[in-house]
Amino acid sequence: MILRKSIVYLTIILLALISFSCESENTLTPTVSIEREQLLNSIVKHKESAFEVYPRAKEEAIRWNDQAILYQIPPTRLMEGNFGLSGGGPPGWFFMFKDPDSPVELFVEIVDGKLYGKTEAQPIIIGEPKYKLNPIEMDSNLLDSDDALNIYLDDEGDEFFLNNPDVELDYRLVFLEGIEHPIWSIFDVSDFITPLYNVDAITGEKTTNPYQSVE
Repeated sequence: MILRKSIVYLTIILLALISFSCESENTLTPTVSIEREQLLNSIVKHKESAFEVYPRAKEEAIRWNDQAILYQIPPTRLMEGNFGLSGGGPPGWFFMFKDPDSPVELFVEIVDGKLYGKTEAQPIIIGEPKYKLNPIEMDSNLLDSDDALNIYLDDEGDEFFLNNPDVELDYRLVFLEGIEHPIWSIFDVSDFITPLYNVDAITGEKTTNPYQSVE
């Protein structure tokens, strides 16, 4: 009788352990996913990724010049400062287009999926330019801004963001002559000189600041 009771107790304990193990295994992955989602919600201020709103910007660029090609996605907050905009509101995306045969550039800003503003500019260059922008071919192989951020987090983790809970990120996509592929750079808006992270927009590999690479 004592032996039978011991077997029953042992069976109950084993069932309890199996039940706990299954419950822990089922809840572990969602917890990690939720933590990443909460982190992204706290640091990404753009409501949409760059490529989600790109078609609206391209539509405006073609209306301006049917030969217009994307040459750059510059950092939003930096461009707001350059154009004397107040900033501080929800950041949109700036896109720089140009006709390869013309020096005139068109900057289009999209906020919440809608046209917020556009302006033409013609840079004044004295002597040979130090950097030359190549056109960016928009195809399915190109990584989006959200892809670049996730690669950054997967590679270096979230320590920076835990230590800087109020950080606001900004992005830049450029394809410089002398560089094999377009490169995404991720910035803390307090420093547009040194990117937090640079990633090849085709291969997804970590790389260096493209402007330093061609110096």
